[in-house]
Amino acid sequence: MHVIQLVIIIVIIIIFFYSDLIDNHGVCIRVLGDIKLLPTDVQESVARAVTMTKNNNKVYLNVCFSYASRYEITDTIQSLVDGSHDGTILPTDISEELMERCLYTGTCTPPDLVIRTSGEVRLSDFLIWQSSYSCLCFQDVLWPEFSVWNLFSSILAYQQNYNNIKVAREYMYIERKDKQYKSDRDCALVQYYKERGGGGGEGELSE
Repeated sequence: MHVIQLVIIIVIIIIFFYSDLIDNHGVCIRVLGDIKLLPTDVQESVARAVTMTKNNNKVYLNVCFSYASRYEITDTIQSLVDGSHDGTILPTDISEELMERCLYTGTCTPPDLVIRTSGEVRLSDFLIWQSSYSCLCFQDVLWPEFSVWNLFSSILAYQQNYNNIKVAREYMYIERKDKQYKSDRDCALVQYYKERGGGGGEGELSE
């Protein structure tokens, strides 16, 4: 069976057989990727599933389909450039935090644990930005053979590395906040002196 046909079947099953269960548990289905590359009937099925669950907010099910992380990053950069050109944002507004919020996963927290099956020790262009501070676990088994014991071993690996990941992530957020503060301060200074006609010095505007 072709993978696209399989996706259609899965989406139809979700819509017609599990809609009540999905609503009861507040599951919001989101498909991450360039949906425009998919056939029209698949786009319609995906749009229906996403629209049907858009108001649910307890659990988020992200399905990466027609997805590549490098394309996601490129698409995000292009949207920021377009926003800067049409005046929606200022060039000085562009930051690491804004970039992250404009990714396909912008409203989601970064994954704590990323599991890669098949014995390959690489991410294969999957959530490259989002998994910068995640625990990466590589399993030798293929996905159909992935068992609860493989899941337990992955969780154990995450628990063993939890403190290091937590410290690294907290340091990253502190560093990001500091960079954003300095950038905002510099922009404010530039605007301040611009409005004054270029006179004065930095010392005249306190932090």
